[in-house]
Amino acid sequence: MKIKTFFFGFVAFIIQSVFPLQAQNTEGDEFWLTFGRNGQIIPNFENLLILQIRIVGGSKQTEGNISFTHLGTNKKFTINPYEVYDCILDLEQQQAVYNTVMGKTDYSVHITTDNPVSVYAYNHYPSTNDDVTNVLPVNVLGNEYYHISYTPFMLQFMDAYAVVATKNNTQLYHNGDLAETLNAGQVYYRTSTTDMTGSVITSNNPVAFFAVHQSPKIPIGDASSNLMQQLAPVNTWGKKFFVPVSVFDKDIVRIIASQDGTEISQTGGTIRTGIPGAQESLILQARQFVELDITLSGKGCHIVSNKPIGVCSYFRGFVSLPILGTSPAQCWIPGLEQKKHIR
Repeated sequence: MKIKTFFFGFVAFIIQSVFPLQAQNTEGDEFWLTFGRNGQIIPNFENLLILQIRIVGGSKQTEGNISFTHLGTNKKFTINPYEVYDCILDLEQQQAVYNTVMGKTDYSVHITTDNPVSVYAYNHYPSTNDDVTNVLPVNVLGNEYYHISYTPFMLQFMDAYAVVATKNNTQLYHNGDLAETLNAGQVYYRTSTTDMTGSVITSNNPVAFFAVHQSPKIPIGDASSNLMQQLAPVNTWGKKFFVPVSVFDKDIVRIIASQDGTEISQTGGTIRTGIPGAQESLILQARQFVELDITLSGKGCHIVSNKPIGVCSYFRGFVSLPILGTSPAQCWIPGLEQKKHIR
């Protein structure tokens, strides 16, 4: 058994903020998403997966459509105001959205509605690995992303990201090198045996970017779980943040810079040392990151920078009893600049 229910509330609290600063929020009427490998190596694991899409209605009755690109099939739905529609994918649908091997696929989902809704995606394996993300609407997607993830602890559980193209002839670059050319609905899934945090992914058209590590231990040496978090483009990053602490008393924060000479000040956190690839200073160059411990006793963490930064918070993985514990999870933190738009 895992204690992960709280994470839905944690995500819901954080993601009601606006992306980007131009008075837009996570509601929309068009979304693209995909799923990464949930890191298990037991036989027939994929048959036990639960992949779920949750759609939350707005103020009006809404008609919508879920389209599975690989299958060429559609699933229509209706949501009453402020109600929730849950779509648990069957085995055929799961196989049509689940990326396991590096390269290009058409394993995507396209959601359209006639009124604004909020969308969440859930990648779950009973009793061991799961994570959930909000899904950003097409109108807030961008052309530049920084991968934020965590250190792999074994070769079978690799770091990964997945990118979904929203337009044809989308040229995708990884650290300046052309990685793939995609048409609308196609996915580029990239894996690595090392932590890719700091990698820069750019494109000539807006894309949806998902950090989907297969199963890290956070911190290294504790319980593992897959990560799934859609990240916001660089043009939405902020300079002021408050990071709350979960009920588990002690969480981890990663801060990444996109510009040289990024100076950060923070209250409530402690710089973590000995982390592979991480800096032990609050002065960062582009693509560098620093990691903090935050605790309930420190009342969360207040972060300020002179240049825009990307921030993610992580549940720590631990096992307190043979059947009780929690596993890692990742959450994107929006800047306080968006606070006036919080719903």
